[in-house]
Amino acid sequence: MDGVHNFGTRFIIGDPVGSVYNPQTGGPDEVTDLESAAKTQYDALWVAVRQRFIKYGEFDAAYTLSKAFNFANDDQIPFEYAPIDPNNLRREWGPPPNDQRQRLVMSGFAYLPYKFQFSPVWTIASGVPMDILLPDGSERVPTMQRNAGGREFHNAQQLNAFIARTNEGGGVYESSANSYVILPQVSNHAHFNDSFNALDFRLSRTFLPVWRALEPQPDRRGLQHLSRFRKFGQRDKWKGCSPTAIKMAEMRSNDDATSTPEPHIGL
Repeated sequence: MDGVHNFGTRFIIGDPVGSVYNPQTGGPDEVTDLESAAKTQYDALWVAVRQRFIKYGEFDAAYTLSKAFNFANDDQIPFEYAPIDPNNLRREWGPPPNDQRQRLVMSGFAYLPYKFQFSPVWTIASGVPMDILLPDGSERVPTMQRNAGGREFHNAQQLNAFIARTNEGGGVYESSANSYVILPQVSNHAHFNDSFNALDFRLSRTFLPVWRALEPQPDRRGLQHLSRFRKFGQRDKWKGCSPTAIKMAEMRSNDDATSTPEPHIGL
């Protein structure tokens, strides 16, 4: 079991400050000021279990409960999503589009007959949030939290109740129309996110090449000759022979005893 808390500051966020005329394109170009004013937060609790079975295999499971917040949907391209109110970045504080609150991964392997191995991985995760946009799709509804779908609103009934209260107050301001607009109701079957469920497995078998081991061996022929000459040098087997023959046999036996057998490599 383990836990983590991360809080980051001075992340970059794009603040649109206006536009200038571009003579190359013959039209205006947006000017974005990149500011190190964004923050991030991540909290998680992680639990892992492992059980080994000597004869059968192994089982592993890991569960993560987490939540994340930041100021932009894409912190790698901070100028792509402009804040609703550059003077009040707190309105951008919300979950990122890849925030998974719960994730469970179960895996392992099992030994099968004939040296086969079966290795499954089952991943289950909760859904990620989504932005709820204005009717023209230009930006999110400014009175809602960023990525409110699946977090602030979990079903169509909750969203329609919020839309009814907003319309009673005069609607929301839409910058493209430069006026307040009335939000339409959504379908009762609207679905904001989907959980993730994936099962993968692998069936494998290891094939080992059959190699004959290299083993150093001494030359046995030299040992055989040495043994034979030593037998020749035994005086009890040369009774009745002339002293000259006995002396020659002993000399040959001594010469072979001092020689080193030639080593060779055998398969």
